[in-house]
Amino acid sequence: MNWKKTIIIFVSLLGLALILFFYGINFQRGKNTISVEVENIDINKVTIELYCFQNKIVFENGKQIGNFNSRKGFVSFDVFYDGLHIASANIFQSGDRSTHDFFFYLAKNNSTFDFSFRVEGFNSESLHYIIFTADELNRTKIGVHHSRNGKTGFISVEYFDDNGNVIVDEGWRDGTLVNLNLYINGNWYRNFNINNRRIRGRTFKLFKESHDDLLKYIHQTFEDGEKIKTDTIIIKNCRSRFFIR
Repeated sequence: MNWKKTIIIFVSLLGLALILFFYGINFQRGKNTISVEVENIDINKVTIELYCFQNKIVFENGKQIGNFNSRKGFVSFDVFYDGLHIASANIFQSGDRSTHDFFFYLAKNNSTFDFSFRVEGFNSESLHYIIFTADELNRTKIGVHHSRNGKTGFISVEYFDDNGNVIVDEGWRDGTLVNLNLYINGNWYRNFNINNRRIRGRTFKLFKESHDDLLKYIHQTFEDGEKIKTDTIIIKNCRSRFFIR
């Protein structure tokens, strides 16, 4: 066999190997599917967005919109009903080639929504979802966090100004306020929490006081069991103006 025939055979085999390789990847990836089951609501008003570097609508008008790739890392969905954000759901994916079947359930119970989420496929055990409830003026949004086995005990509460910008979000665990974020014009400004491990020897407490016309929080810092600092955060009239003293 001369060298020209050898090169031709080698190039042909290489090309065939590359074709099989890429077809193999596409076959392994397959197609992600979305199934939505509803009760007491109009499925045509359900919209699901995939968050993966940028938002992409993957379910609308009662059907899945095209195919989508779920990349390595967190795969997150935002679920809307008639424009209202009612839930978020996600899994963590350790590879780029796996595909999943995502199942969403939505039902309306008076003024609130019931929601559940499950996924079949690789990493299907790693999932989490949040159910949101907004007030009539869309000024407050409460999120109840769920794990695969049920409620996690963590609740998030967001407050918004007249322009729809978040001004403060609270994190509650088992009835205790554990985290507080402040925002200016919708941009994060400062955090207060009770789990600041960067400062050794200090402990923290965080409280919320009930008032009709303002939000008031107290953050205390202790060292060796003695209180050394108290921050009082007051937000008046639910606007993005506050002062700390």
